[in-house]
Amino acid sequence: MRALITGATGYIGLAVAAKLVAAGYEVHALVRCSSSTDRLEALVPSVVLHRFSKVENSIASCIRAAMPDITFHLATNFGGDIRSSIEANIVLGAEVCNALVLSERLNFVNTSTYWEYDAQGAFRPNTFYAASKRAFQNLIDFYAINNGLNATTLVLYDVYGTGDWRSKLLPQLAKSIIEGVPVDLTPGNQIVSMVDVRDVAHGFVLVGQMLLSGEICERTMGLASHERPTLREAVSMMCQLAGKPDRNRWGAKSYPKHQVMMPFFGLPSVPGWVAQIDLQAGLAALLHEAMAQSVVGG
Repeated sequence: MRALITGATGYIGLAVAAKLVAAGYEVHALVRCSSSTDRLEALVPSVVLHRFSKVENSIASCIRAAMPDITFHLATNFGGDIRSSIEANIVLGAEVCNALVLSERLNFVNTSTYWEYDAQGAFRPNTFYAASKRAFQNLIDFYAINNGLNATTLVLYDVYGTGDWRSKLLPQLAKSIIEGVPVDLTPGNQIVSMVDVRDVAHGFVLVGQMLLSGEICERTMGLASHERPTLREAVSMMCQLAGKPDRNRWGAKSYPKHQVMMPFFGLPSVPGWVAQIDLQAGLAALLHEAMAQSVVGG
C-alpha cells in the first residue's frame, strides 16, 4: 500500500511515517519547497518526497505523481499569524482533498485537537488554531457528502515523547528536574491526557487499515490515554522517578486565558487501540534522555 503524509517533517508526522514504513507501506511525503527534510530522510530514508509550491495545480501534480491508497493529513500551523494559519490549517487541506477527489484517491485521515471542545463536548475552540482545525473539518464533510471522500478525523490530546525538538513543557521539566532548577508554573490543576507519540502513530496506522479495508469509521475519533492525572500529579511522578524533590514554584504563574482545565473524553475511541506505553514508562524515558543530554553537555 502507498501512503501519502502531509506534515511528515513535524514531530508527530515523522513518527507516523516511520510507523507506516514498519507496517509495510510505501511512504510518500507532501512537503513545501522551503521545508527542511533532513530529519525525515534520516529516520525514513525510503520516503519519496513530493515538493509543492504556490504555483497553480502544484499540489494536484504531486497527488497524481504519488497516487496514494491513503493520505494522512498532519500538516498544521500553531501560533502563527492569521493568514499563515488559514493557509496551513484550511487552504492546504482543501487543496489536498480536492486533488484527491480529482484523482479518485479517496481514503483520508485528518488530524485535529481536543482544544476544539469544552468538558461536555460542545464546540468551544480555545484558540484561533482550534477554530481553524474545525473549519477544515466542515470542508472535509463537503467532500465526503458530495464527492465520496472516505474520511475520518483523529483528535489528539497531549502528545509527548523522546526526541522532541519542539518547545514542549514535559521535556523542559525533565531537564530542569535533572539539573535541580526550579521552574515557575501554574497551580497545575488542569487534567492532562498524555499519550506517547509511538502510541499516537500506531493509532494512525490502525485507522488507515480500517479505511483501506472498507470498515465504517466514525467521523471523529479520539486518541486519549486512560491515565488522566493533573499536570501537578504528572510532574510529581516525574520527580519521584528521578529521586528528586519537587522544587517547582507551583502557582507562580497564572493559567493562560485559553487553558483547558478538563478535556472532553467522550469521543469514540479507535477500535482496537489503547495506549501501550504507560505514563510512568514514558516519563522515565524523558528523564533518561534529559540525563544523557546533561552528561553530554558537561
